[in-house]
Amino acid sequence: MPITDYRTRWSGIRKSDLYGAMPYDQARKEILKLLVGKVLIGHAIHNDLRVLNYNHPKALIRDTSRIPLLNAKAGFPEHQPASLKRLTKAIFNQDIQTGRKGHSSVEDAKATMELYKVIEVEWERKMASTALVKTFHRLFKSLLQFWSDHWWTLPYIDLKGGANYTETNTSVVYSFCLLARSNELH
Repeated sequence: MPITDYRTRWSGIRKSDLYGAMPYDQARKEILKLLVGKVLIGHAIHNDLRVLNYNHPKALIRDTSRIPLLNAKAGFPEHQPASLKRLTKAIFNQDIQTGRKGHSSVEDAKATMELYKVIEVEWERKMASTALVKTFHRLFKSLLQFWSDHWWTLPYIDLKGGANYTETNTSVVYSFCLLARSNELH
């Protein structure tokens, strides 16, 4: 399918840039080989992944347009995507994307990496903690299902009356999971 709009203002690409270029299908295959299993850092990277028709694991994506910590440091609403230009200006007091010839992919990539470095340690710690909580939750959910499937009973202690008895009650374990999670996060 021929290109009808190069979106030069944003891409910086002109028709003349593509003479002798590698065909899309071949370029896509090469790119996907590089991406598999890697952490992707980009700004509004979902757009690039859509063009590639590729779904990368969410846990391996660091999208600087959607990192609440970065928005908070810039003074922007935490859960609204912010443009690369605005974030770079707010955090580094640096102007990018000012030329009339369109965006420079090199300039954008450098700005994105510098922004990511600002919150990298804190963000990765949060990602690891979130992943641990999700794993813990999935494990106990599976365990609860196993107990439920096999009609296992859980020991239950009535704290008011002090009486011990056995009851089929998976909510006790689930409550334990929620309590453990809340203690971990504080």
